[in-house]
Amino acid sequence: NEGETLGIVGESGSGKSVLGRTIMGLLQKGPALDISGTVTFAGRDMSTMKKSEMKHFWGPEIAMVFQDPMTSLNPFKRIGTHITES
Repeated sequence: NEGETLGIVGESGSGKSVLGRTIMGLLQKGPALDISGTVTFAGRDMSTMKKSEMKHFWGPEIAMVFQDPMTSLNPFKRIGTHITES
């Protein structure tokens, strides 16, 4: 909904990056790729958009923060600790 922010967090290997790339249309299409469902953003179904249309949302509206090993989360700390440290 307007004014809301959605963040996806989870353990390493849980599929966060794949989900993010799928939502943003960044996965390479191929025979092993079976995607179903829809993602609605700003009242539009992103799963039916062309990449050129999606690019208007990238950056100002939708972004993916890639994990850098030097700044990754410590699995021995609670997530709240990481957030308050920032």
